[in-house]
Amino acid sequence: MPAICSAIDLEFLEPRKWRVVRDIVYHHPVTVTVPAGMITDLASTPRLLWPILPPTGSYAPAAILHDYLYLEGRLDGEPITRVRADRLFLAAMRALGVGWLIRRIVYWGVRIGGWVAWNAHRKHDHAS
Repeated sequence: MPAICSAIDLEFLEPRKWRVVRDIVYHHPVTVTVPAGMITDLASTPRLLWPILPPTGSYAPAAILHDYLYLEGRLDGEPITRVRADRLFLAAMRALGVGWLIRRIVYWGVRIGGWVAWNAHRKHDHAS
């Protein structure tokens, strides 16, 4: 089963920001719909690494899913852990055919540094 079952249509907003124009449906390993209107930065790689890991790399469709999971903190209406969100990101990259080495580097990047974004979104959840 393919990782993405709908076309990805993004609108460029400003450096490092894109808006999802049409819902994006992912079907691997679970079904997740990223709604139109969500803002993403694609892959949040440090600028120093862009020559080898650009934000728009082959993993970018999986990064949109990951951004959505971090933003919402939920999957099918239930809370999701950061570990689960990161593992779904890894699974989506694999289903997209991202090579093993790049997949692992990007995955470990979010495992090591993703806590900053995850905690910022959860703090916002509690403030609402």
